[in-house]
Amino acid sequence: MLAQRIATAAPTLELAAIDDPRWTAFIESQPDATLFHHPAWVQVLAEAYGYHAFLIVHSDEDGNIVAGMPVLDVRNALRGRRQISLPFTDSCPPLARHAQQLTFFAQELTRWQVDAQSSIEIHGVLPDLDAIDRVQVGFGHQLSLERDPARVFSRFHPNIRRWIRKSVREGLTVRLGTSPADLEPFYRLHWQTRRRLGVPLQPRCFFDSLWRRVIEPGFGFVAFVYLRERPIAADLFLAWNGTLIGKFNASDQQFWSLRPNNLVVWAGIEWACRRGYRVLDFGKTDSENAGLRDFKMGWGSTEVPLFYSYLGGPAPSPRDGLAARVLTRVIQASPPVVCRVAGELLYRQCA
Repeated sequence: MLAQRIATAAPTLELAAIDDPRWTAFIESQPDATLFHHPAWVQVLAEAYGYHAFLIVHSDEDGNIVAGMPVLDVRNALRGRRQISLPFTDSCPPLARHAQQLTFFAQELTRWQVDAQSSIEIHGVLPDLDAIDRVQVGFGHQLSLERDPARVFSRFHPNIRRWIRKSVREGLTVRLGTSPADLEPFYRLHWQTRRRLGVPLQPRCFFDSLWRRVIEPGFGFVAFVYLRERPIAADLFLAWNGTLIGKFNASDQQFWSLRPNNLVVWAGIEWACRRGYRVLDFGKTDSENAGLRDFKMGWGSTEVPLFYSYLGGPAPSPRDGLAARVLTRVIQASPPVVCRVAGELLYRQCA
C-alpha cells in the first residue's frame, strides 16, 4: 500500500501502511528501535483488539523515511477516540535519523493533531514544545549486556547470584520454547499470575496472535523453568535489533522458595549475551512499586524515569486508577474464571 500525504496544514507528514517496506528499512537502521516499533508487534495489537494501525512518517526528497512512529486508532467508551503509539506497550518513542528531524517531526505532529481533532498519546518522550504535556508514568530498567554472560553475572547483587545458584542446586532446569505447543503451559502460568496480581488476563486471541506473528517467526521466545516435568515459571521475551525485552513474567507461587523467577531471567540474559545483544529491557515499573524496582536494580540495571507525551488532551489523572484498584480487589477475591472473563470483556477498553 502506497503512503498517502496527509491533507492537512502539515503536508510534510505522511500516513503509511504498517507493512510499508520503507518503514522496515528505516527501523532496521535505527539502533534504538525495538520490537515494539516492528510491524509484527503492531499487527498483534491491531488484530487482537480491533484497532486500525498505520504509520505517521516524515520522508526526505527521495521518499526515504527519516522520522516516524507506528500508531493505533483507539476508540473506546471510557476515553473516546485517541491516536496511541502504542497501547499496551511499555515504550515506543518516535524514531528519527537526527535530533533535528525529531524536533521537526514533533512540531509537525502538533499541527496535524489539531487538524485531525484527535488527541495523541505517545509512550515516549517528545521534544519540549508548548503543545506537548510530558508526564512521568514510572521507571524503566535497562541492563547492558556483554558477549561473556559470566561478566554480566558478576555485576548482579550477591543475593541474585545466590538465588540463581540455589535454584540450580534444587534441580530446576530451563527450556526455551517457540512452538505452538508452548502456548498452553505459558498461558496457564500467566493466568495464575494475573489473578494473583488482581489484573485482567489479556484476551486469548491476543496470545494466539502473539504466537503466530512474534514467537513462531523468531521475534521472541519463552523461557520455562521446570521442576522435574512441571513448568513452574516462565518469562516471555521479545527479541530483535540487539534489544531483549522481558514482557511477561509468570510463576507458580507455591514454588517461590526455589527461586525460579531468578533462574528464568538469567536464562534470557544468557541467550541474549551469546547472540551479541546489547541490552535487556526489564520493562515499565510503577513508581510506587518499590519492591519490583529493587528487584530489577539487583540485576545491575540502570533505572531511568519513563515519560509519556500527550497532545491535544489531558494526561490521565491519578483518580483514573480508582476503577482499576476496585477491579483488583474483585479479581483477587473471585474464582479464577473472573480474571479471564474480565479481560475478554474489558481489556480493549483499558487502552
